[in-house]
Amino acid sequence: MWINLLTAALFAVFAFIFAYGKDRAVCRLIAGFNDFSPQKQAEYDTRAMALDYRNLMLKLTAVFLIAAVLVRITDHPLLITLAAYVILLILVFRDFHLDPYKAFEPYRKENSVRQ
Repeated sequence: MWINLLTAALFAVFAFIFAYGKDRAVCRLIAGFNDFSPQKQAEYDTRAMALDYRNLMLKLTAVFLIAAVLVRITDHPLLITLAAYVILLILVFRDFHLDPYKAFEPYRKENSVRQ
């Protein structure tokens, strides 16, 4: 139960950082984006990226909070914790791309639907 609560707290802290941090600064936490030159980073909608990553962190916080509750009320704590980590892997790697340009393509300013 404690590992699930600790993991949920970690994702909650990251959600707070992505929600209230300066967009360009928090986007440096996103793997691959910080490798772009400042000119290339200017081509992307950092606000949309920060909001999407905030939402991902909030989803992961919810997953681990639910797992902590289920661990407390069931007899299968290891199974529930493993299921929570499988969900984490699914949520994180569903938009995974080896090519960073393809990974951040939805956030290009000319392609962005969020203004």
